[in-house]
Amino acid sequence: PEEVPREANHRYVQGVDPAATYDATWSIVLDATTDGRAEGVRAVKKAGKQKVVDVAGMVVNTHHSYTGAGATCETAVDVTGMGGKVFKELLGDLHPMRSVEFGGTKKNKMRMLTDLKGLIEQGRLKFPRSGVWLDLRRQLLAYVLDDRGIEQDAVMALAVAVKQVMRQMANA
Repeated sequence: PEEVPREANHRYVQGVDPAATYDATWSIVLDATTDGRAEGVRAVKKAGKQKVVDVAGMVVNTHHSYTGAGATCETAVDVTGMGGKVFKELLGDLHPMRSVEFGGTKKNKMRMLTDLKGLIEQGRLKFPRSGVWLDLRRQLLAYVLDDRGIEQDAVMALAVAVKQVMRQMANA
């Protein structure tokens, strides 16, 4: 299904690529309960000019909707743009929350994309084939490293979520 509600005793990871101006804001939630695998359960795209407070509210609401009844949600946010410090402060009460710099060094970006590609190729990352998930699939198929002026924000949100999933696997 295009969206799966929270299930008791599941581990979720939310990856977010926020934007306030030209790009779209993406939030992608993966169910990382099964060892070594992740499955997309929710994707939200907000296009057009956004207020930072509204984007932060969306992130917090999504986090809380996948937390409780024994379920946990870890949120990882790309804080490269959008006034990273301000955005991080707005999410200060969100736990656990991790800041990620997707657009930092080229080496860091390549590592995140390589991890994402590896999970997909190994069949360990799955997500729906309908609705907003089709935008993500289109962006994955057309992804290029030099992404100036190209809509690839869903890939960034997914890579941020996968980075957190990989962190969980390493700590298990």
